[in-house]
Amino acid sequence: MLYSYNKRKIIKVPQARAKDCERQRLLMDNVAEYPDVTNESLSMEDFQIRRASSRQDFLNAVELVEQLAFFENLTPPDSVAKERFVVDGFERTPPRFEVWLAEIKNVPVGYALLFETYSTFLCKPTLYLEDIFVLPNHRGRSIGGKLLEHCVDLARSRDCGRMEWTCLDWNTRAQEVYEGLGAVKMSEWLLYRLTGDALEKGK
Repeated sequence: MLYSYNKRKIIKVPQARAKDCERQRLLMDNVAEYPDVTNESLSMEDFQIRRASSRQDFLNAVELVEQLAFFENLTPPDSVAKERFVVDGFERTPPRFEVWLAEIKNVPVGYALLFETYSTFLCKPTLYLEDIFVLPNHRGRSIGGKLLEHCVDLARSRDCGRMEWTCLDWNTRAQEVYEGLGAVKMSEWLLYRLTGDALEKGK
């Protein structure tokens, strides 16, 4: 079964554009089919973090990616992009990335998406955290913290020289968590991105 988190929130607007994301998110928050368990204590007997290892796992993960897009007021992946996500993460050899699912009673409620880059100065791999996300109705239960700790443990076990990720400038709560962990904001570096027509034309 595909756990569709849009069912929980009743309303889904096909192929939402960026300008519609905030409206869609507010609409989707009006009705909840699943109970809100925010701040309830987490039973470790019911909780697990495991690597996505089946097509169904990646279908579940891309549903969470869609929820992250709504949270960040961004355009979610369309049906073509979702299938590409499954192919790149599960069917391709080697996969382009790995996904770790946080589950309660075998139902995914959060995820982390990782891949390795390489530091030429350290001459060691860097573990890059592309996404980390927990469904809003499961926050305040240390699930995000446990996911992050798991990623840090993976970086150590793989002898990575460092672990890196980005954070939206308005997400101050996340920044406090990261800095409390000992992560340093790299203010001297600027992020550049080449995409769309500029990427195709190379100019």
